[in-house]
Amino acid sequence: MGSAQAQEPKSNLRLDGASAPKDAPGDAPSGGKSSQTERRDVDALLDALARAPDAETAGRLEQTVLQAWLASGSDTIDLLMERAMFAMEGKDYALALELLDAIVELKPDFAEGWNKRATLYYLIDDYDRSMRDIQKVLALEPRHFGALSGLGLILQDVGQTRGALAAFQQALAVHPFLGNIEDSVTELLREVEGDAI
Repeated sequence: MGSAQAQEPKSNLRLDGASAPKDAPGDAPSGGKSSQTERRDVDALLDALARAPDAETAGRLEQTVLQAWLASGSDTIDLLMERAMFAMEGKDYALALELLDAIVELKPDFAEGWNKRATLYYLIDDYDRSMRDIQKVLALEPRHFGALSGLGLILQDVGQTRGALAAFQQALAVHPFLGNIEDSVTELLREVEGDAI
């Protein structure tokens, strides 16, 4: 889900990530790199992100990863995603859900479709569906720092402290400068250590 957690986490959530997808029916394959090359490029960016020496470097790498994850390779999917994101920003959640449903149906191996729909479900407090979509995102992109942080937010909201802590720690292993998740980890560690006493 989100790449940054704030006082109002729902408004800052991003479930970003996509493995190299196939084209939607009727779309010509995107020119340029093969899906294996794109996958290797994203993996290299994620490797660099995990080793980022400072927040500024991490921020640049994060933006590049997010752009790569949004690239579906399909003009149809890209248009649907653009409209879905616009609808979400305008809080037209019914329209956004309709568009995101179409995206995941047309291109089920496009992790960003699942990611955005998980964010939408989170925004409307449908945690069960959000968690199911997060699992799809992580199956396609295991180092999806947004989905990992989103998983942590949901688990924290429902009182599953240990699970939230584990998800946040996984997110930070991928993206060590991810929002203010370190503060959440510190707080959750105190709770977990307090439970152990």
